[in-house]
Amino acid sequence: MDVLGLHGHVRLTTTLIPGCTPTILMEAPPSLVTVEPQPPAVNSHPGPVHDTEEGVFQAVTTGKYTLSVYYQNVRGLRTKIVQLRLLLSSCDYDVLVFTETWLRADIDSAEISPNYTFYRCDRNAISSQYSRGGGVLIAVKTHLNCEIVPMLNCEHLEQVAVCIRRQFRCLYLVVIYLPPNSCADLYSAHANAVQHIVNLASTTDIIVSVGDFNLPNLRWQLDEDVNGFIPSNVSSEHEQALIETMFTSGLQQINRYVNVNARLLDLIFVNRPEQLDILEPSVPLLPVDNHHVPFILLLDESADDFIEQTEPDDNLLYDLQSCDFGQLKTALDDIDWNSILLNGSVDGIVSIFYDKLHSVLREHVQRKRRTSHIFSKPWWTSELRHIRNVLRKARRRFFISKSQRDREYLREIEVSYKSVLSSTYNNYLYRIQASIRQNPLRFWRFVKERQT
Repeated sequence: MDVLGLHGHVRLTTTLIPGCTPTILMEAPPSLVTVEPQPPAVNSHPGPVHDTEEGVFQAVTTGKYTLSVYYQNVRGLRTKIVQLRLLLSSCDYDVLVFTETWLRADIDSAEISPNYTFYRCDRNAISSQYSRGGGVLIAVKTHLNCEIVPMLNCEHLEQVAVCIRRQFRCLYLVVIYLPPNSCADLYSAHANAVQHIVNLASTTDIIVSVGDFNLPNLRWQLDEDVNGFIPSNVSSEHEQALIETMFTSGLQQINRYVNVNARLLDLIFVNRPEQLDILEPSVPLLPVDNHHVPFILLLDESADDFIEQTEPDDNLLYDLQSCDFGQLKTALDDIDWNSILLNGSVDGIVSIFYDKLHSVLREHVQRKRRTSHIFSKPWWTSELRHIRNVLRKARRRFFISKSQRDREYLREIEVSYKSVLSSTYNNYLYRIQASIRQNPLRFWRFVKERQT
C-alpha cells in the first residue's frame, strides 16, 4: 500500500465523582486497502484558523509546548467506543475533554482506554430530568500527576474539575455542559465553582474552564487590552450570571471558532491567555457536530523564564542490569543500620530506611529513561509504526509553525494513518476469528489482552 501521510494514545483507572458516574464507546471503521489523497478540509464556519489578522486572539508563547488538551463535543460515545479505543491506542494528546458523552454508570471507563485516567460526570436524576444525553469527562494520561478537585453545591451540574500538578505549577481544568435553556442558577453555580478554584490557586497556576455553555446569542469581540474576547450584547440573566463572575475572577474568553451558524457555543475561560495557544485539529478524533468545532489547547510552560525543563523522576528508572553489584553491596554493608533503625517511630524508621537506600542507589546506579510498550499492539506492523513516526513529526511541526501548508500535510498523514490502522486492526480481528477452532489458545490470549 502506498501511504501518503499519517496520524495520533492512553493505563486506565476510573474516578467517580459524588452524584456522578463513569462509561465508554467505539465502532471499528471499515477496512481500506488503498488510500487516495484528499483535498484539505474547507472550514464550514467563518472563524479564522490561526493567523495575525485583526480580531484574532494572540498567544504570546515560545512554541515549546509541554501539554496538549484536545476538546470536542462528541454527541454521544456509546456507539463510538470501538472506534475511539482504537484511536486512543496511539494517541499523543496528554488530556482529552469531552462534552455530551451520553455515558451511563454501566459503561466502565476501562472500555475506552487503559492509558488514561478518566474523571467523569454522567447525567443522573439529580443533574437532569432526562435520562438520555449530557455528561462530561476529562481523560488524563496516566503518567501525569492528577487529582479530582472537590466542588461544593454543584450536584445539579454536569461538571468535572481536576488539578494536574506540573513541576512548578498546577493546571486546574474544569469542563461543564449546560443544556439549552438552563436556568441562571446553574450558570451562577458554575461561575462560583470556578471562583472557588481561583481562590485555591497560586498566582503561577493556570486555570481553564471549558465546555458547552449554550449561549448562542452572545456576540464576541476581541479586546486587545485584555488579549481576549468580550461579549458586546450581554442582556439575559443567565448571561450576566456567568460573564460578570468569570471576568471579575480575572478570566478571559479565548475561543474564536464559531460554528456553521456563526455562533459560539463552546467557550474557553483562562486566567493566563499568554501561555495558551488554540488550534483547530486537522483531523478530529471523532465525527464533528456542525454546531460544535473541536479544538486543541497547547500549554506553554516555558513562557516563564524560571521554568526549567528537567527530566521528571517518574520517567527515569534505576538501570540495575548494568550496575556494579560489588560496589553496591559494599556501599550497603558500610551502612550502620542498627544505629539508624533502632530509634524512633515505625513510620520514621521506614522513611529513614528508604531515604538511605535511595541515596545509595543514586550514587552507584545509573538511571535511564522509562521505555513505553503501549504501542506494542499485536496488530501493529512496521508500516504502521513508520507512518505514526511521520505523523508525530508532522504534528509537532504544525503546532510550531501553524501554517496552512503544514496543516494540509498533517491532514493527509492523519487520514492515511487512520486508514492503515483500521485495515491492520480489521485484518488482525479476522485472523483471530478464523483461528478459533484451529488455535483456541490464541483466541483466549486475545481476550486476556483486552481485559488488561
